[in-house]
Amino acid sequence: MPEAARLVADACRVIWEATRSAATLSAAFAAAEAALRGLEPAGYTFEISGRLGITEDGEPDPAATSATASATIG
Repeated sequence: MPEAARLVADACRVIWEATRSAATLSAAFAAAEAALRGLEPAGYTFEISGRLGITEDGEPDPAATSATASATIG
């Protein structure tokens, strides 16, 4: 499955490049999501399985604390 291995390697690379300058956790998640959407190769579908503090509709989860959204990275 070299194609799958290449996809995983590419995904790791674009996530690293997109998130390494993010100042907050929410910014990192947004950057990673955008990077992965741009990577979506033919025959594969990008699907979000969940994100910390965000509902399936992409809205802030009322049960999540504000500390999560403003958490700094590093």
